[in-house]
Amino acid sequence: MATTLDPALQDNIDNLQARHTKLVDAVRNYRNGSVASATNDVLAAKAHADATIDARESALLGLIQTQTDQPVPSLLLDFANRVYMQGTRRLEHGYDAYDLLTVSRSSPKWVFGPSGRLVEVEPNKLAYEYDPVTGEPLGALIEEARTNLLLWSEDFTQADWSKRNSSIETGDASSPAGGAAQAVIDGANVAQLRQTKFNIATGIYTFTLFFKKKDHDFGWIRIQDVDFNALQLYFNLDTLEISYISPSGFTNTALTRLSDGWIKLTVNVEVGLGDEVRIYAGGTNSVAFNTWLSDGDGVSGTYIWGAQLEEGSSPSSYIPTQDAPVTRAADTNYRDLGNELNKSGFTQLVRFYMAPGEAMPGGGVFTISTADSSFGNYAAKSGLRVTGGRNLSAEVYSDGGATVVSRNADQMSVVDGINTAAIAVDAASGVVRFAINGQVAETTTDPFTMSELTRFWLDHSGAERPFKRYLYATLLTHALSAAELEEITA
Repeated sequence: MATTLDPALQDNIDNLQARHTKLVDAVRNYRNGSVASATNDVLAAKAHADATIDARESALLGLIQTQTDQPVPSLLLDFANRVYMQGTRRLEHGYDAYDLLTVSRSSPKWVFGPSGRLVEVEPNKLAYEYDPVTGEPLGALIEEARTNLLLWSEDFTQADWSKRNSSIETGDASSPAGGAAQAVIDGANVAQLRQTKFNIATGIYTFTLFFKKKDHDFGWIRIQDVDFNALQLYFNLDTLEISYISPSGFTNTALTRLSDGWIKLTVNVEVGLGDEVRIYAGGTNSVAFNTWLSDGDGVSGTYIWGAQLEEGSSPSSYIPTQDAPVTRAADTNYRDLGNELNKSGFTQLVRFYMAPGEAMPGGGVFTISTADSSFGNYAAKSGLRVTGGRNLSAEVYSDGGATVVSRNADQMSVVDGINTAAIAVDAASGVVRFAINGQVAETTTDPFTMSELTRFWLDHSGAERPFKRYLYATLLTHALSAAELEEITA
């Protein structure tokens, strides 16, 4: 039998429901109370401020473009300050990098952050790097693919690292990436770590290892081939003075003091004899070619971390490994161009950073070309080219791949630190100007066409990139004069 509520109780329930609905509607529509009024005022003020800022910035940018003597770009990629703009009639602001660029890298990478520590950057994101000593921004780090051939880059307890007269302990020091670091400790003789790599192809390799002083005065490395031809290097862990290299063979040796007492050592070595390479490392208080024959005290040690051996003449970003070599994928960054490119006349400008002593391999970079990734000389192209040493030149091809400016012409030197380079192409007049750091060269020829240009590449060469740290890149819709190029690149 159905149960019926007392009519008075049902009336009370209905009344409560009506009052609740009325109260909710009142709260939702409440405008005049102190909290609601203040909230509405804040929201209105924010909307007004956003509109005012947008209007004033737009007006200012338009004024600059019409009245200033300085060139205003149609595309601006300021990686150091993370400011991105584009436009032809006036610059549009407020873009994210990914609005203007296609950014692709299928693996994560590690770069130095503003604190001087290594930080991980997820795949398909720009890797913004900072000077590990000063904290200054170095822009976007754009690299080719690299493979770290050494196993267990951070864990020296593993069997792939043979320990002679030594033991491994985890100490109190934090690694350059923030985790725990290990120390190699002396036994009866000076401690020695070794890893042997087989089937190494002939070529130039870069070896990187991080050291931190614990007890020893010197860090050392030795690289030896199958015929016992060995290169050995010592350096003072306090002064960074290189104490002993024998025989000659290491090139582009660099020691950089990082945060928290860590030191980054990088060297180039040429592998040409046999297919076996042995990597040795450790710490010591004495300097001798076979330092591990010196007496050890059983307690002294040196912190080490981040072992990396990679093919190439310059060090790349850190690639952590465990039980197998790891390949970090290449960075691919480009923009398909529209009205921001005037194919009759344009200027492309880049500001980049070169570390002191860093090798600059040959190759093309910072190119306007076709969308084809093979970059053959069969189509129009305008870009920078390194043919050897630290010399940079322009290479310009008209439609069909006809040479306008040879890659070997007017080579100019790249310096340590920040460099600014530009190419101004006046196709309608047959003039190409190339500038770097205030030096300008000009080539005059017959008028030509570049209708095949479609894509703006930050990276061009699939092999080792000539430079990797982009602070700033921009495109102008006219060819700058020699005087303008000298001023803007100086």
